[in-house]
Amino acid sequence: MLVQIKPYLTQVLLLLCWSCSPTPSTDTEIENVIPTPKTPISEIRFLALGDSYTVGEGVPYEESWPAQLAEDLTANLQIPVTTTVLAETGMTTAELHDRFQNSDLEANFNLISLQIGVNDQFRGYRPEVFQADFERLLQTIIQFNKGVTSSIFVVSIPDWGYTPFGTNWDQEKIQIEIDQFNLIAKGICARRLVRFVDITPISRASDSDWSLVVQDGLHPSAKMYGQWVNKMLPEVIELIQANAAD
Repeated sequence: MLVQIKPYLTQVLLLLCWSCSPTPSTDTEIENVIPTPKTPISEIRFLALGDSYTVGEGVPYEESWPAQLAEDLTANLQIPVTTTVLAETGMTTAELHDRFQNSDLEANFNLISLQIGVNDQFRGYRPEVFQADFERLLQTIIQFNKGVTSSIFVVSIPDWGYTPFGTNWDQEKIQIEIDQFNLIAKGICARRLVRFVDITPISRASDSDWSLVVQDGLHPSAKMYGQWVNKMLPEVIELIQANAAD
């Protein structure tokens, strides 16, 4: 069963997204061996937090990466996944923090994802501002999850400069800033013992392949999201395995 909190869609393309080595990944590089959990669990209750990338802007919900991940988890583990999405196109880290704090979500999830920061970069926020906002948000999520960090994973910020839309911008500047923000997030995750899944190299596969983006030339297509999920899946199953064994 899939449960989705409808995101507030801003009709602004961009700005849509007011929304790390830069070496493109090949299909071979992102394939991983899928571990099998040692101890069965009856249900995965998955909360996906983020911005337009978590929403799946421009694709049907079933083609978004949270939906694809849930489907692959069910197929691999043979257990149901209930998915709740709290995300909005154009949302910054601080805005997501406020939305999350004001939500009426119950703390009954055993898998939580976070992907945020592209809109902070797009709006030109300083790294120190993003660092403070990201740390505050992650700490709030950990507190919501009753202090448990082993069931939380953070997905890196993709590089929107490597899209047809991004070719109209300073791609080198975007790459440098995205790498800087991801390095900040990765460091905070390391200190908080939260897994960090790096899909950014995959997002840099091409800036001219329209099969990897939707009609706006910016947001990922189902194909690109599928490549992200190929990277996430074994790492998420490891989290589930570790928690099931506890």
